[in-house]
Amino acid sequence: TNIDRSLKIGGEVRYNTMANSSSNPKYNWHDQRVRTRIYMDKPLTDIWTFHGMLESDKTFSNSENNKYYTNDKDGSISLDRYYISGQTTLFNVPVDVEAGATSAYLGDGNILDADFKGVKVSTHGSDTTDNSTLYSAGYGKVNDTEKMLYTEIQHKTEQDTDYLAGFYRWDNYGTPTTIYSLGAKYYINNYTLGGIYFKANKDDASGASNGYVLSAIYGYNRSWVPGTYEIATHYYDMAGTTYIDHTMSGLGSYMNGFKGFGAGWYYTLLPNVVLGIEYYDLKDKTSKDQVKTWWGQISYGF
Repeated sequence: TNIDRSLKIGGEVRYNTMANSSSNPKYNWHDQRVRTRIYMDKPLTDIWTFHGMLESDKTFSNSENNKYYTNDKDGSISLDRYYISGQTTLFNVPVDVEAGATSAYLGDGNILDADFKGVKVSTHGSDTTDNSTLYSAGYGKVNDTEKMLYTEIQHKTEQDTDYLAGFYRWDNYGTPTTIYSLGAKYYINNYTLGGIYFKANKDDASGASNGYVLSAIYGYNRSWVPGTYEIATHYYDMAGTTYIDHTMSGLGSYMNGFKGFGAGWYYTLLPNVVLGIEYYDLKDKTSKDQVKTWWGQISYGF
């Protein structure tokens, strides 16, 4: 078979605006920024492919309190992801492999949705005709410096139900922390109903060590199909030790445990042009600070 080994290039440009309000002045800041990503894929052999991602993230805000969101590389161009992917066989079981500076989406994004540097493996097992169960594991670093080991099992049934169970161990800046997850999603017509429970082996500053997220989603947004949309609602109650870098656009990741709700609407205006609006009302479980966040975005993929 002839394999196309030419370099493939794609990308995404996203503009977003963010407004926060709180009784604590440190959260009262706004932000506008443009994030540009260029993706590169280059097959090396019939099995292995090199992936890269150049990123530039430029803010147009000068708020002093914006230090919670603005990083040191603001406006610069960096190679944030560089890894190889392919498939090998371990003990007669086909295994997909990623190695290098990649990303991880763990606990349905509630535990981690960020960069991951290391090795990730996944497999459906020895029976290549049965894709109902996915086993995955990884070892590497999160937040640039903190070592992490994780395993997850995802299972899909024929009754429109998904299950998730996971184990996550990370250094947590000198306090090794273990997190467990157990959750399910149920699909009925255009609705997706979900619930996931988390338990950590360490308490946060409020004395809590567990949490949960409930979700209800209507529709399914497809970025390549104009007119498709999605409405999502979530309720959160999470101890500060049950997450590393949460997927939300709200400020939960900056809190020591949080509870509250979020809602979002996403709509495909044109092929690969997506609009999004999100709202969060969260309370820090330790300091009791309450923060409300509005987030809006428009993105274009090419």
